[in-house]
Amino acid sequence: NYAFRGTLKYKPSPRFTAIVSSDYLRERGTGWLGAEFNGALTTQIDNPDTPAANDGGYAPFDPNDIENPRNSYLRGMNPWTDLWHYGVRGNLVYDFGPASVEALGSYRSLRYTQISGGNYGAIYPGRGGYDAPELADDYNSDFWDSRSQSVVAELRAFAPDSARFRWTAGAFYFNEDQQVFLGQVNDPANGFAGGEFNMPDVKGGSIAGYADATFDLADFFRVLAGVRLTREDKSRKNGLWSLLNGFPSPGGTDPRYGGDGNIRFGTEGFRFAGLDRSDYTIPTP
Repeated sequence: NYAFRGTLKYKPSPRFTAIVSSDYLRERGTGWLGAEFNGALTTQIDNPDTPAANDGGYAPFDPNDIENPRNSYLRGMNPWTDLWHYGVRGNLVYDFGPASVEALGSYRSLRYTQISGGNYGAIYPGRGGYDAPELADDYNSDFWDSRSQSVVAELRAFAPDSARFRWTAGAFYFNEDQQVFLGQVNDPANGFAGGEFNMPDVKGGSIAGYADATFDLADFFRVLAGVRLTREDKSRKNGLWSLLNGFPSPGGTDPRYGGDGNIRFGTEGFRFAGLDRSDYTIPTP
């Protein structure tokens, strides 16, 4: 990960100040999926060092025998994540004497993508090797793609702090466009093959006007009042929520799927069209 930030200040006179700044952040990696211990804690293995095993039985596994809890079976796709986030903002202030005017604005953009791999749990004595089919040949995965573009602006006028009657009045604006996608695959498919939750057009906006004032009646007594009116709008359209059902279960002989019952949906190299879809309608069977 790495990040950059820069700021430029321009002050040609005591009355006027301009500040412009920008920042950028990038973070990438594979991360660690953690270790799942359910198999280790519920499995009984043949242990010749226990009386139960000598009698022909099986002895419970001792989780303390795991040498490295972080050593686990990774299966399916290799997990990775990628995030970038940048923005630019400005602040202009001019002092007219009896009052000052300030204008602020910013733009930000973000994108976060992720593929989640599969974890078959911790490695423990007596468990099958890496080449076991149930370990390697399983591509259950989650695909994330989240994007955001936002604009914030504000314009206000205000009296100096030294005034007996101190007031502020202004207007505020906010707008954000979001695109969010989650795709899931269940591979090999067993009747259910996954799902797609696609929200390509999510909008949020807010506008507001406000005013407040403080008046010093005496050194020890003052009155103040304020008002703010805000309107917010949120919407989501063109979304697609679809569960991928109806796939033949393993063991079937449907020739459309190879006839061996090994119904594949999501193997290595698979990608959803995601937010790049051109049509968000569900096809008619």
